[in-house]
Amino acid sequence: MFNKYILNLIIFTTYLAAQQVEIDNIRPIAHVDLGACNDVWGYTAPDGHEFALVGHRTGTYIFDVSTNPHDPIEVGFILGETSSWRDLKVHGYYCYVTNETGGGVDIISLEDPFNPYKVGSHTSSTPTAHNLFIADGYAYLVGSGGGLGGTPSWQGIIILELSDPENPTEVGRWEETYIHDIFVKNDTAYACDIYNGSLFIIDVSDKTNPTTMVEHNYSNYGCHAVWVTDDSKYAVTGDEESGGYVYIFDIQDFNNINMVATWYPDEPQVQNKSVHNVLIKDDLLYISYYVYGTRIVDISDPYDPIEVGYYDWYPGQQGLYSGNWGVYPFTENG
Repeated sequence: MFNKYILNLIIFTTYLAAQQVEIDNIRPIAHVDLGACNDVWGYTAPDGHEFALVGHRTGTYIFDVSTNPHDPIEVGFILGETSSWRDLKVHGYYCYVTNETGGGVDIISLEDPFNPYKVGSHTSSTPTAHNLFIADGYAYLVGSGGGLGGTPSWQGIIILELSDPENPTEVGRWEETYIHDIFVKNDTAYACDIYNGSLFIIDVSDKTNPTTMVEHNYSNYGCHAVWVTDDSKYAVTGDEESGGYVYIFDIQDFNNINMVATWYPDEPQVQNKSVHNVLIKDDLLYISYYVYGTRIVDISDPYDPIEVGYYDWYPGQQGLYSGNWGVYPFTENG
């Protein structure tokens, strides 16, 4: 019988042991073994052609995944600083890449995605950053290596204006605490303070003066990643720690935020394992859950999240931060 949750999946991994794969309602169509990958994003060309942008310890890979989805074609590799952390986001036909070693934010042109090239780097704001998010023509860098006014490094949020995409301009900062991950929508930033277990909600309508609206502290440590539902009524966080789970919050009233659900996979050692990143497309939550692979959860009823598919390629359950670091569900072809 047809199941609407059956999804195609192209896997970019560090290692695959086929005899140990666990799978449900996902149809893997390709596997590319690149070594030490750290994140993945996507780019859709104006003609609809899809490309995978893969962060690697040594740089950024670009793959054509439309010509033959069963055999992705490498069309470019942009060498970068060697780093265990590399995150990528797209604005127009540019890919912006952060790392935690140095060299600033790499800027890669995808104008001709079959011949990508690095146009330069933004270094004036910070030499490093852990992650970034792009919304409405602005890039929000977090976990950066450059504080202002005597503040310590690895602070807050740096906001870059991208009207000249090859030459971003810093327009503002928010530096109340270290931020590890961020999601921005409708001039509102949802920011993860991992070290104190808090979700900050910040008004960024004035990019030169971001203002905290609320700090929702729900644990002592762990708030690692966040995404918000399409209707902006619920926020989903992932806590990166031993026993770190997925949490769903009702955020309709910033003065009365309530946790409505906790989710974790039905696995025997889950209380000693960690989730990594969370992303939402329509009513589905896509999770990179480290040793438990890619998990897909139906959150149409946020009070009752239900797993509808998974692909766990990681052999066994050893390690806390081993396995799947990233997943990208936003391809336009489904």
